[in-house]
Amino acid sequence: RSMEPEPRETQEYKLADPEEEFTTSWSDPNWYQLYQLHHNHIYDYFQCSPFYNNRCSNAVVISNQMSHVNFDQALKQLQGTEYKTDFETKKHDPNLSEYTTYNVVYQFHRSSPTQTELQRIYYCPGMPNHPQFGCIFPMPSINMVFA
Repeated sequence: RSMEPEPRETQEYKLADPEEEFTTSWSDPNWYQLYQLHHNHIYDYFQCSPFYNNRCSNAVVISNQMSHVNFDQALKQLQGTEYKTDFETKKHDPNLSEYTTYNVVYQFHRSSPTQTELQRIYYCPGMPNHPQFGCIFPMPSINMVFA
């Protein structure tokens, strides 16, 4: 009998009513009591959520040990869902307080090495005194807000 762990079922989050997803959030207080919750760890935290698709390109790169090459280059060779966290905000304005206030994960669909389409944005309040600290929320689209 193999000692390898059984593969997890995909946890891609889909609801019959798309608007219902935007009223749903997820958090795991046990996780953020053990680990610091900030932009360097938000992807690890996000992987535990039902919003995460564990068949995404990020997981493929890691599971196939393709990460010995440049991670972004390895992602560009695959098609499908991929996730990125917001590290750019800090580079543009290191004093921006919202950078530490909110953690952001972007979900893209890659169709070629040079073409991606933003599918969804998830955010997570990162300040411990925030009433929704540690909750991951899907950001509604502009059409949902003004519909």
